[in-house]
Amino acid sequence: MAKRVIVRKDRLARIIAKTIEARGLRTTIGIQDSEAGADHGGINNANLAAVHEFGAPSAGIPERSFMRAPFDRNVEKYNRFMGSRARDLRRSFKRILAAAGELVKADMIRAIDDGLSPGLKPATIRAKGSSKPLIDTGQLKQAITVKTTGGR
Repeated sequence: MAKRVIVRKDRLARIIAKTIEARGLRTTIGIQDSEAGADHGGINNANLAAVHEFGAPSAGIPERSFMRAPFDRNVEKYNRFMGSRARDLRRSFKRILAAAGELVKADMIRAIDDGLSPGLKPATIRAKGSSKPLIDTGQLKQAITVKTTGGR
């Protein structure tokens, strides 16, 4: 007689996390490696991302999160994604984690494309010719990368 194993969602998430940890896997998503140092009109991509992600009140720039906010809004989607792929144990956890990283990256880019709050000041809109924050050269958006290391 075949036995059936039932794994609750919260337990599956813990199993996935422990497996990833045990295999030494890590995925990072953001402005990293050589893309971080790329110049963006006198400021590198890492600093430009930080200014917009956290704001720079002394320079009159409000927080416009394009990394943390989309991640926080979609964390359940990422959990479902990981869980649905992890059920097929023939798959490589490294590939699953890399694919999840690409999903997070896509949501970050979508957040920029959709426009971030708060909106730009009228003077900024006139100067750059666009009403969307972080839409100018596209350099910062293109600098978002996914890096998966460790394990198999």
